[in-house]
Parts: sequence; structure tokens; C-alpha cells
Amino acid sequence: TPQAPAAASHPSEPIIGVIPWVIRRTGTLGMKTESYTLVVTPQRLIFALLTKEARDENIRKAQEQAKAEGKNVFQRIGAQMNADNGAAYFNMSPDAALAENPANFFLLNQQVESAKITSYSDDEGGVTTYYLELKGGFGKMKFEMGRLNERGARQVLRQALGAAMR
Repeated sequence: TPQAPAAASHPSEPIIGVIPWVIRRTGTLGMKTESYTLVVTPQRLIFALLTKEARDENIRKAQEQAKAEGKNVFQRIGAQMNADNGAAYFNMSPDAALAENPANFFLLNQQVESAKITSYSDDEGGVTTYYLELKGGFGKMKFEMGRLNERGARQVLRQALGAAMR
């Protein structure tokens, strides 16, 4: 779910929103995946790699916090499931988010000629998979989007990309 900005915004490049679980398939037949948190600013789309270590650390912190708050087992599991929502990026500058991992990268919003979110539903009506497609001077990039609040993601991307977002 895209998060709304916290008070610790950065005036020179404020963070408009954060979209967790943006997945890029790589390797032969797309068998390998890389998970990113998409940090959206008025100037850039920053893709922050979500490593297994970072995920484990987020889960550990969420468990500790839930335990300290006296939450029951089910509430702790809920906290654990929301541990990777990307909210921490609102408390850092876009440059700090980019510097967090050498695999992180960004696209300038002005480079994006078209962006669209599409969906695919299986015939059983159970699973809907969302995709983010970006096209521009960098070529074409396609990402799978997990745990998506589609309307919120569209709104955040439209705010950053304007008419390029369809």
C-alpha cells in the first residue's frame, strides 16, 4: 500500500509516496526475482532493493516493537506481515535511499515517456497480478507489483509522472 509522507520530508526533493513489493524478473525465463521498494519523488523514481537481510531485519524490528507494545501472537504476525511496507523511506532523503545499496537505481521522471499499471486475473477469480510498465529513453521495463493498492499507486505515479501515467 502506498504510504503518505511523514513530517520528515525533504524540501528539495520531497517523497510523494512509497510503493512496496515492486518485483523485477531476471535470468533465464524470469526465474530469478529482485524485490524493490519504489520511492517516488517529483524528480525521480528510486528503486531500492529489498534484500533478504533487509527483510529479515524489518521483520525482527516489527516483532520486537509488537512484543514491546504487548501485542498478542496474531497481532505480532500482522506486524510482521506489514514489516516491508517501505514506511522507513519517509524518514530518509531520496539520496540516502539510493545510497543504501549499490544495486539501487533511479529513473528521472522526465525520461519516462509512458507508464501504465495493468492487471491479469486467473480464470478462477482468485489471484489478480498487477504489472507496472515503464517506457522511455532507457527502453522498456516491466515490474510485477505485489500487495498493491492499485488506486493509491496510480495516484502517486500520476502525481510524479503527469501525463506519462496512463
